[in-house]
Amino acid sequence: MTFELERQIGELLAELRNAVDACARRQIEAKLDFAQAEPKLAIAEMDGCVDAEPPFEGGGPKSRRVHHAVPKISC
Repeated sequence: MTFELERQIGELLAELRNAVDACARRQIEAKLDFAQAEPKLAIAEMDGCVDAEPPFEGGGPKSRRVHHAVPKISC
């Protein structure tokens, strides 16, 4: 895991601890889920568990990686 990603996760955890609004908490939790999934995905790609190419760009039927933006959560 890169230093930048570790720092981002730490900042999101601090924001989550201090969030009082339920909507803000959900938004932070969504961002945190994405940030924590990134190193897991990288490890799975290195182990060959998932295909590194995104679908529709040369990835075959076993390609599982999909590029998503952080979802917008409406309150």
